[in-house]
Amino acid sequence: MLPDHTQEIKTQLLAAFNDNGILEFEAGKIYRTTEIRVWKNGSGLSGTLSTERKMPAAIEGNGATLKWVQGDSPPAGASLLYLWDPQEYGNDGFYVRNLTLDCGNNENGKLKNQGINGELPDGAEACTYGLRIWGGKNFLVENVTVMRGEQAGVLVQTSTGYEVRNVMFRNVMSRFGDKRGWWFSATKTGPIEVKWSWKTVMPASIWRKGFMSMTPKTF
Repeated sequence: MLPDHTQEIKTQLLAAFNDNGILEFEAGKIYRTTEIRVWKNGSGLSGTLSTERKMPAAIEGNGATLKWVQGDSPPAGASLLYLWDPQEYGNDGFYVRNLTLDCGNNENGKLKNQGINGELPDGAEACTYGLRIWGGKNFLVENVTVMRGEQAGVLVQTSTGYEVRNVMFRNVMSRFGDKRGWWFSATKTGPIEVKWSWKTVMPASIWRKGFMSMTPKTF
């Protein structure tokens, strides 16, 4: 039977929700999972939330990898890690760090052309996004690498009532995306303003593959 760590992760995430704890992964381990949600309403958790609402303080990857369940076809719009207002309930200072998000459902190490361009083998699929953020304030994403997102490696969304403010990305990289590396989307009337600077100017051929390296930014 192929490994599926989804329920194990959700059980630990519920515990982090209930005591404002840290969801921590084992160093260097590959976890096969479907979408993991850190949502302010606790959607998708395995169990009952505490009466006094809390949020996880952080996600510490310790160099682990989250990868879509092998052979499982990802539903449309799915992400490996989906954050929605993680600062709620007094949780300013939330962070995600030291984590790799690999959207492919392929067998470990099995890539097209020996992995030269990071492409999935024929017949394999990838989830739509690696890291998805919908609204949020005062949190950090650090040392995170996203690979093989079908639409975008990293999607940052704002909408009426769910602005994205004072969020820092430090050493966050998106690679081998099928269409976009990063995608900033505003679903409310008016512009979305993003302030950044390039750490490295990459050749156009690499940019089309979805590679982007960012220095610390807030927006």
